[in-house]
Amino acid sequence: MSIRFFFLCLISLSLVGCVARDGDAGSLTTSQRELVLQVKGALGQLPDEPHKRTRNRELGLLAEVALEADEESLVLEVVEAIDNWRNIQLKAELATTCYNMGREEKARQLVEEVEQTVDTVLGIKSGRIVAAGENKNILEEYDDFRLDRVKVALSKYYFTKGDKESAKKWSEGVLPAEQSEFIKQQAQALAKENYDTSLAVNNILIKGETFEGKKAGIDGLVLLFDLYYGEEGKRNELKALIDEFSISMPVMYRVEWLHGMALSAFGHGDAAVARSLYIESSLLISEGSFKPRLFFPLKAENIITSHKLGFREEASEAADLLYGEYARFEGNIYNIHRADVLCAVGEMFVAIGRMDRAEEVYLNALDQAGVNPNSRPRVEDLNLIACSLIKHDVPLTSGLHEKMDGFVGSLGAPW
Repeated sequence: MSIRFFFLCLISLSLVGCVARDGDAGSLTTSQRELVLQVKGALGQLPDEPHKRTRNRELGLLAEVALEADEESLVLEVVEAIDNWRNIQLKAELATTCYNMGREEKARQLVEEVEQTVDTVLGIKSGRIVAAGENKNILEEYDDFRLDRVKVALSKYYFTKGDKESAKKWSEGVLPAEQSEFIKQQAQALAKENYDTSLAVNNILIKGETFEGKKAGIDGLVLLFDLYYGEEGKRNELKALIDEFSISMPVMYRVEWLHGMALSAFGHGDAAVARSLYIESSLLISEGSFKPRLFFPLKAENIITSHKLGFREEASEAADLLYGEYARFEGNIYNIHRADVLCAVGEMFVAIGRMDRAEEVYLNALDQAGVNPNSRPRVEDLNLIACSLIKHDVPLTSGLHEKMDGFVGSLGAPW
């Protein structure tokens, strides 16, 4: 049975009403909004040649942070600076957010704009429309997988709205790799009400033709593990399936799934199983051989999980030791990777409530981002750090503002 068949069945089975929220205000502070705009301006300095794609990608990441915070006007301000396929993909995603917020007319306007662009692209691909004028080179920006991402975003919008026919229409012909995450979301909508169907869909994803599908399917099994933890037979079945299918997957996902199951067990009052799963994840990390760019984020997530499981003193001590390890290995880490590592460490300190230590780490990340003489990697690191600060709600102190201002002021040739 195909993934596509299950996908269409899911749309029919799991359409549910959406509860609108009052108002259209987002959750960012004034200071956070100003930081988004400051970083947008910095990214705008990237020249078209040869960095247009980099600029669009980074602006897309910044827009996603604003989107997660339901900042409609801020998202649009960032998105309008994007001049490739990400522009309309993000507008389609924003339409879903607006619909959920009760801003139905704005959602309709956004979707209309997106659909017009997609129709133009499809028309040119089919020969129905002649590529001319402003659309002369449009196909260069919309190859199949990029167009499919836009279609999936439209399908999500119509699914949220309860329009199953339109959801089906936009899902037709989408590449499996782009479809899998959406299918997972629909399976999740069924998970509480229909264990067998949700399990079957996740198994189809896992045994399908794409890596993305397999990951999405195991994600679904981990969700079911939490929802049905109290039913021993289902819990044991799910644990066995997760063990079987995850063994060939990259270690970062295996650790993530073990953490998820450990926290599920802990939430259901099963401390012994939680500890066992946590130890299993710890062994995966300690027995592996990883480069710093992977080791530090893995270890940081493990420390966060230990804190959530109640091992707070141990987590705090381990966090200090990990940051000490970074200092010891810093010279062996490429300067373009140091901000990645330090953001993971900073997020760890935030998660365990050590905000003063977190600020110290983020300031260090900005210092290390400035080591590279070229501005392109520096502005990429700036975006990474700013997004991390906002997503994890780190207080933007005067020290961080001052460092950010100096960093932005230092950008310029060579790029």
